[in-house]
Amino acid sequence: MTSKRPLLIPSPRTPNTHDFPTLPVFPDSAKPSCGMDSENPEPATLNFSSSRRSHSSVQSKHSSVRYGSRGADSEGAASQKEMNEEDVRIIHIDDLGKTNERFEFSGNSIKTTKYSLITFLPRNLFEQFHRVAYLYFLVIAVLNQLPQLAVFGRGVSVLPLAFVLLVTAVKDAYEDYRRHRSDRIENNRLASGLVNNQFQSKKWKDVQVGEIIKIEANEGIPCDMVVLSTSDPTGVAYVQTINLDGESNLKTRYAKQETLSKSPEKDRITGVIKCEKPNRNIYGFQAFMEIDGKRLSLGPSNIVLRGCELKNTQWALGVAVYAGRETKVMLNSSGAPSKRSRLETRMNYEIIMLSLFLVALCTVVSLCAAVWLRRENDNLDDILYYRKKDYSGDEVENYNYSGWGLEILFTFLMSVIVFQVMIPISLYISMELVRRQLEKEQLGPHVQMDGIVLRPKMKVKADPDLLRLLRSGKDTNEGKHVHEFFLALAACNTIVPLITDSSDPNVRLIDYQGESPDEQALAYAAAAYGFMLIERTSGHITIDIQGERQRFSVLGLHEFDSDRKRMSVILGVP
Repeated sequence: MTSKRPLLIPSPRTPNTHDFPTLPVFPDSAKPSCGMDSENPEPATLNFSSSRRSHSSVQSKHSSVRYGSRGADSEGAASQKEMNEEDVRIIHIDDLGKTNERFEFSGNSIKTTKYSLITFLPRNLFEQFHRVAYLYFLVIAVLNQLPQLAVFGRGVSVLPLAFVLLVTAVKDAYEDYRRHRSDRIENNRLASGLVNNQFQSKKWKDVQVGEIIKIEANEGIPCDMVVLSTSDPTGVAYVQTINLDGESNLKTRYAKQETLSKSPEKDRITGVIKCEKPNRNIYGFQAFMEIDGKRLSLGPSNIVLRGCELKNTQWALGVAVYAGRETKVMLNSSGAPSKRSRLETRMNYEIIMLSLFLVALCTVVSLCAAVWLRRENDNLDDILYYRKKDYSGDEVENYNYSGWGLEILFTFLMSVIVFQVMIPISLYISMELVRRQLEKEQLGPHVQMDGIVLRPKMKVKADPDLLRLLRSGKDTNEGKHVHEFFLALAACNTIVPLITDSSDPNVRLIDYQGESPDEQALAYAAAAYGFMLIERTSGHITIDIQGERQRFSVLGLHEFDSDRKRMSVILGVP
């Protein structure tokens, strides 16, 4: 079984040179192809081969990269431009008192929740009544409370709307509770801050601007920091920005040569950083640092942002310049949005049109009633429901008759109540239930393991025709070929699945790490079709195949090389 992929010309990458974008080179004859042998191989083994391309990471065009403190003139041109005193943010390194004496900078606690206990009810009702249908049902319920217009029971007319509002409110409250729980977990994560010349663990929410923070390998960055030194003698640090810009390749950040040799645990680092005010540009940073009588320009390559992770670097030291809601990742966060689907927008339009038709219909009924009342005006004393006189007692009294004009108005309003079934409230109840079902389905392909849901970190849109063929199983020739094809994608690679946390404590993400971006992409594609690689050791791999977990023994592995332009694996079938 063989599948070929286009070859990319690899580009070497070293930390001592600038990174330049590398573009894939596709020969005219290089086209993806897949050939499959329908003959039955040995039942005990499977031999998978696939070619793969490899290329170097593409550096973002928005960020400039330099080595150590060299290139200050070219990079610092923008940073050195004069900034107004009002626009300058002055930060004293490792001196929190002076840093916050002029302006009280934001703390590092974040909040992504939408509601509070006080604002939940009014704000949630305000958002729900953005739906035109809810306003329509509210008007119907209010009209039915008037004695002259009551057609149904007063309580009965309110219950459907109250039920829908309650169900939606409970759903919104639960989602906001999950955001609150996620914020609490994020704010209580631990970082190493410099206190009395010693690094001590402290919660992220307690980190302050001006504080020196130490980040270990594979740890998250708690705030936006200017890099002071790293474990690399040249001051290079590698960060992963996938949570910030979606790019999985590592970015290089650099410390200034003037701060590399300083150890904050032995001798205190004193200096001032003057930088621009917080902004949303994740690719730009203008600042300069005054230390030991020198003025050093700072640029985008000298700052690491919250949401990134330190990779391939043992440790890095930095000084916090933006914290909490002033970090770039939080400024780019629009908060919890109010979900408005295209279907709901379409329904609002349709309901407006139906409401106009209802008004027209009720107007016709009212005009007919006006003509009838005018014609029967002399007989209204004795006609049921419209009699002017009440003869039920000993004395003749005036019956509760509102007059010709009000009777026409009441006829119009009662017609609205009678014809309100044109827009059934059950439509929205059904839509809420269907939406909940779709949000289960939107979880995508996943597996259960020890009560925890595992799903791929990256979502891939699946082709419905291939899904249909996979559901047919191995009963058909096409189904068998498709099954073997995706099994080859999931097995013929050197991907290592890593389990990471998510905002939901009951859900874990499978992050596929490999030496080639092509391998990662194909592994995620196989997982989208139900062939999910969940474990790899030196001797076996475990793949969840459409809900059935299978363990394959790795009998042989030939890694990719430029001569064969493919890799192969021999597996022992369960």
